[in-house]
Amino acid sequence: MATGRVNIQSLRRQLQNSRVYSESGQYFIPDISITSILTLPTIEETIFELQCQPDERIGLAKRIFVDAKKVFAILVLMSEESYIVKFRDHGFLDNSLPLSEQDALTVGDSISVHFANQQWELLPETFRATMSENHQEFGMKRILPFIGQAEHVGEGGSGVVVKVKIQPSQQTFYPQMASRPLLHFSA
Repeated sequence: MATGRVNIQSLRRQLQNSRVYSESGQYFIPDISITSILTLPTIEETIFELQCQPDERIGLAKRIFVDAKKVFAILVLMSEESYIVKFRDHGFLDNSLPLSEQDALTVGDSISVHFANQQWELLPETFRATMSENHQEFGMKRILPFIGQAEHVGEGGSGVVVKVKIQPSQQTFYPQMASRPLLHFSA
């Protein structure tokens, strides 16, 4: 009989199953999935599997829950979850993302390139309600949360107009719709 206990392997599977395929051909994990999967009780259960000293676990679950859900999720997906202790000790938490390859190198040279590449899957762009106030540029590695095929609508003064579907949790234009399956926008 299954105990229902969460372990690192089941956590990894949940994260992998929450991947969404973007219109650009890349996978991303929506913020809402990270929040729903990485609960404090889940994190508390899984940290006992980490390869670290018992004293390094003190306060670790709460620190991950409050400040490092994405970093921990990236490491879990990489099967390098025990590195969370080193990331915490170096101060490389979610507010430090995206990390450069050089920053990741200070934590561990064996994972630096993999971490620098894997992190983008957990850093899809979130379109803010205030973004129309100024011009926005997105980095080349940033995944835009457009899903499905773009639909050609017509021509505009600055180019082609297309209608896209956006992952609802990756926008704040309509917060009440963040839990709905799809939103449609013209761009």
